[in-house]
Formats: sequence, C-alpha cells, structure tokens
Amino acid sequence: MIHQPFFVPSLLFVLLSLPLILDWVPRNRYYGIRTCRALKDDASWYRINRSGGWSLIGSGLFYLAIAALFPLSGPDDFLRWLFHLAAFILPLLGSLLQIRSLSRQD
Repeated sequence: MIHQPFFVPSLLFVLLSLPLILDWVPRNRYYGIRTCRALKDDASWYRINRSGGWSLIGSGLFYLAIAALFPLSGPDDFLRWLFHLAAFILPLLGSLLQIRSLSRQD
C-alpha cells in the first residue's frame, strides 16, 4: 500500500492532525488551522483546530481505505489513478469547506 500515489500525503494528514485534536498546539502563526477567527482567542483556536483535525484525519483515512481496497496495479492504469486522485482530493475539499464553515461561526 505504501506505493499508492497519495499514501504519503494522506498519512501526513493523519499524523499532523493528531496534535491538533489533542490540543497540544498553542495558538501560533505557523502550525494549525490559522484563520482570523482561530487566531482571535485560545478557545476558538482549540475548537477550530480540534474539529479541523478530525476532519483532516477522516479525509486521510478515507483515502488510505480506498488505496487498500483498490490498489493501483501499474503505471498504465490511468482510470484507477484518476479514481485515487478523486478519493484523495474530494474528501480533502470537503474537510476544507467544513473548516471554513466552522471558522466563520460565532
């Protein structure tokens, strides 16, 4: 499974989201979900980063499940590669939209 096209970025999303979920990352301008609302105060920071972390973990795990169920068989398997691309990008876009929505709430 490590040879699937989006394995490494998906795994990174999962691993880098764990500190956000566990509230290990204080408010900063370098690591985390940095929106104006999140940077406003600590309560917003932790709420937005915890929820966003779960969303990013979900999108990463979704791709890893797709990669396990439908492995890419070779370099000529373009349609399956497009399927992998969609399984990586679409949940990630959904996560980003969810994070954007959450960061706009009061």
